[in-house]
Amino acid sequence: RASVVMAHTVYHGIAQRVYVKSEIIMGMGLGLLAGAAWKYNHWQHRSKQQEFYAALEKSKKTGSKDPSF
Repeated sequence: RASVVMAHTVYHGIAQRVYVKSEIIMGMGLGLLAGAAWKYNHWQHRSKQQEFYAALEKSKKTGSKDPSF
């Protein structure tokens, strides 16, 4: 006859302890990283727009009909 061994069940989906401090720190870190990436992206777009309008203004002053960008 086979003996049945009863083992404890491990539930991987349920946290045994909640680490509030580490979750706050990780959330803030990820938020700062995402914010920095977003801000860098906007700086790139802004510099491209400034270059475009500077070239447009320059072409108006020189009287060129077809500004090359």
